[in-house]
Amino acid sequence: MRIIQMGTGEEDLLLDRSTSRDRPVVLQNHLPNFFSTLHRLSHSDVQATTETIVKRFHRLSMDEELRE
Repeated sequence: MRIIQMGTGEEDLLLDRSTSRDRPVVLQNHLPNFFSTLHRLSHSDVQATTETIVKRFHRLSMDEELRE
């Protein structure tokens, strides 16, 4: 994992650059809204939502949290 910080200081974005695609890091306090928003946007089942999130975003222990 290669995490970098981007932003102005007030609004920073953490990116995981360890893959060929930069993935934003999802912080703990944003998880409930993040999961529900992505799930509603895609109108998909839990497995499809999980695959979409894992491909595009980074979160430590994400697999366990998504399955809860």
